[in-house]
Amino acid sequence: MKKLLLLLIIPLINFGQTKKQRIEILKFQKDSLKNILTQERIKINTLEGSIDSLLKIEKENIALLADYKEGLVFANNNIDSLRNTLSQERLKINNLKHSTDSLLKIEKEYSIALNNCETALEFANNTIDSLKIDFKKELEQTQWELDKKESSLKKVSMKNDSLKLQILENSFELNNFQLAEISWEKKNALLQNKLDSVRLTSENKKNSSNSITMNSKKQYFSTTKTKNNNYNYYSEIDYDYYWNGLDYNVIGWSNDGLFAYVESEHGDGLWWCSIEIVILDLKTDKLVDSIFIGGGSEEDPGFTGDECDLEYIWKNEYRSINSFLKKYNIKDGTIRKIILDDKINTVDYEREKSFKIKLTTDLIQKWSWNGNCDEPEKNQLNLKVIHNNKSKVVSREVVNGSVIVKGYFLSPFEDRVCIVLKYKKDGCGEYSHTSGLYFYGCSLNPKTFK
Repeated sequence: MKKLLLLLIIPLINFGQTKKQRIEILKFQKDSLKNILTQERIKINTLEGSIDSLLKIEKENIALLADYKEGLVFANNNIDSLRNTLSQERLKINNLKHSTDSLLKIEKEYSIALNNCETALEFANNTIDSLKIDFKKELEQTQWELDKKESSLKKVSMKNDSLKLQILENSFELNNFQLAEISWEKKNALLQNKLDSVRLTSENKKNSSNSITMNSKKQYFSTTKTKNNNYNYYSEIDYDYYWNGLDYNVIGWSNDGLFAYVESEHGDGLWWCSIEIVILDLKTDKLVDSIFIGGGSEEDPGFTGDECDLEYIWKNEYRSINSFLKKYNIKDGTIRKIILDDKINTVDYEREKSFKIKLTTDLIQKWSWNGNCDEPEKNQLNLKVIHNNKSKVVSREVVNGSVIVKGYFLSPFEDRVCIVLKYKKDGCGEYSHTSGLYFYGCSLNPKTFK
C-alpha cells in the first residue's frame, strides 16, 4: 500500500516535467501498480487458501465437537448408571456390615459356649483320670488282697499237707501195734507209698506256686501273671554312685542291633523317681523310642513308694511293657550280666577273636566352683575298638562329665558289642553331683576294621 501511495504522489510533485516524461512516469506507475496488484492477488489467493484451510479445520473441529458432545452425553449417562450402581453396592455393603456384625455376635456366643464346653470337657477328663486312678488303686488293692489270700490258702494247704503227713506217720506208728499179723516189710511198704504220695502232692503244689525256674546266668524278673509271652529277665548294671546316680536294668537285644534297657532316676532330698524303658539303635547310637512306665513324688496325693518299685511296676504294667518291647522285636532272655573288662573275646567257628576297647578324652570345658557351677565338665570322646593292629572309631561325641570304660554286653544274634561307659559330673549343690552310664554300639566284623 505504501508503494501505491508513492506512485500517486510522484506526478503531483513533478509539475515542471514534460508531457512525455509524465507519460513515461505514468507507464511506470501503471506497471508498478500491475505488479502491486499481482502481488496483492497472490496474497488474496493465499489468504483465501488459508481461509479455506481454516474453514476445513473448523468443520473438522465442529465434527469432533459433535462427537465430543455425544461422548460427553454417553459419559454422563454412564456416570449416572455408575452412580446408581455405586448406591446399590453401598446398600449391599451396609447389608454385609450388618450381616458381619450379626455373625461376629454369633461367633462370640459360640466362642463362649465352646470355652464352656472345653471347661466341662477338661473337668470330665480330670474326673475320668481321677476315677481311673481310684479304679487302678482299687484294682491293685484287690489284686494284693487276692495274692495275699492265695498265699494264705497255699500256706493253709501246705499246713494241711503237713498235718496229713503227720497223721499218716502217727498212723504208721499205730499200725505197728494194730497190724501185728502183717509182716513189717509189707506194712512199711504200704505206709511208705502213702507217705510218698503225700510228699509228691505237696511238692507239686509248691512248684505250681513258683514262677519260671531261675537261670543262674540271668537275673530273674518275676511277674504275677506268668505267661510264655511275658518278658521275665533283666540284668542290673551295678556301679558306684558319685553322690547320686541313675539305675540301669538291661532287658535284651533284637536280632537287628536294637538294645533295650530300663533307666531309673531317683531323688533323695524329696523322694521322687522317674522310670522309663529306652530303645537304642547300636548301629547308629541313636535313640529310637522310649516309654514312661512309672514314677512319682512324695508330694503326689496317694504316693506309696510302689510307683518307684521296678518289680511292682513290671507286674502291674506288663501289658504295655510287653507291647512296647515286642514292637521293636526285643527278645526275652537275650541278656547276660555285664562283662567288666576292656578286652573282648569271642569264639566263631571254633576260632577265638580278641578285641580291645580303647578310650581317651579331650577336655573341652572344665567345671569350676568359681565360675558357673551349673555348667558341667565337657569331654570329647575318642572311643575305639582295636583288632589285629587295626582300629575302628566308635564315637567322637562330646559328653558331659568325666568318663571311663565300665564294661560291655555281647549280642547273641550278631558280631556286635554294646560298650558301657561310666560318667560322673559335678554340680552346684549336694544333690547336683551325679553319675550314670553311656551306651555305644560297635560291629565286631573283622572286615570293618582298617
